[in-house]
Amino acid sequence: MTIQRPPAASRPEQGRRTYRIELRDLPPSLHSAGSRSLSAWEAAERDTLVQALLEVDGNKLPAAQPLGISRTTTYREMRAYGITLPARH
Repeated sequence: MTIQRPPAASRPEQGRRTYRIELRDLPPSLHSAGSRSLSAWEAAERDTLVQALLEVDGNKLPAAQPLGISRTTTYREMRAYGITLPARH
């Protein structure tokens, strides 16, 4: 098996001596938290957030309020759990 280094990872950031691997350097299968097992707590948290989003047609603020979290936290958790919503028309 040959490991190839992506061009973006082959150059250090300007002014830095270390190399940094960005999300875009990884294959799509590794882009979300869906590639790892969630704990029971994380699965329950994810499912609760998904249910809240479904009840308000994906609107983040009304989904966040009954959960006692901010809209920003809603976005952060959606990203962490790999939750995506279909585009609204």
